[in-house]
Order: sequence, then structure tokens, then C-alpha cells
Amino acid sequence: MKKIVNLIDRINELVGLLAGIFNFFLLLLVLWGIFSRYVLRSPSYIALEISGYLMVLLSFLGAGYILLKEKHVSVQVLTVKIPEKYKKFHKLSINVILMLFSLLIIYEGMDFVILAFKEDYRSTSLLNFPLWITYLTIPVGTFFFFLQTVRNIVNFKEDK
Repeated sequence: MKKIVNLIDRINELVGLLAGIFNFFLLLLVLWGIFSRYVLRSPSYIALEISGYLMVLLSFLGAGYILLKEKHVSVQVLTVKIPEKYKKFHKLSINVILMLFSLLIIYEGMDFVILAFKEDYRSTSLLNFPLWITYLTIPVGTFFFFLQTVRNIVNFKEDK
């Protein structure tokens, strides 16, 4: 079981690194967009579109890594009032809910990807990018998030 936990951790570490690399490319793309608009006086519409796609990719691809590092935004107004003996149960129940929710997103997301592929959905810009590729980042990124919730549940007794 420990091998599975370590494997999921390594996968999400790698995906987090990949998200960091995409974040760097997003930075360069945004800088190019600013430069082309204000210095060259010729805005780059392709940079705008691709940066939007990268934001979607980063949002979903980084979710599992952020869950691994326990850096998700949380509302602590209620959780600080939970008695200490129930905090572990609360953490476990949150992970189970997240796991079920991520399965729903994966399932519905794949339906949408298949529809976009079959119907050949494309962006309306000059790039004419096939949108199924962008939509695929939702179930794929959510899959890594799902793996992390499974890891958290399996490794629950060893976690703090």
C-alpha cells in the first residue's frame, strides 16, 4: 500500500512540476502580449487565446499537486470549532466527498470532450484551435486530483 501512496505522490509532484513549466510559458506569453500591444502597437490575439487555454490547464492540472501539499483554500471559520476528536473524521469525510465529486467531473468532462471531438468544436478566433484538446485538460487534471484523494483516504491513518 505504501508503494501506491508513494507512486501517487510522485505522479502529483511530476504533474506539479509540469504545471510550473506551463506557468512559466504563460508568463512569457503574457509578456509577449503586453510587448506586442504596447510597444509594437499590434496586439497578439493568438497570445490572448493560448494564455486562456493555459489558465484552464493550470487550474485543473495543478489541483492534485495543491491537494498533495495541502494548500487549497479552506474556510476555517467552522473547522476551528470542530472538537479535536472529530477533526480526523472531518478530514476523511472531506476527502471522500472530493473523491466522489472528482469522479463526477471526470465522467461529465469526458462526455463533453467526446462531444467536442465528434462535433469538431473549434475556437472562433484566427487560431481555429480544436476545443476538445482544451476540454480534455478538465478530466485529465481532475484525474490527478482524484488520485490524490484516493491517496489521502488510503494513507489516512498515517497522516496527521
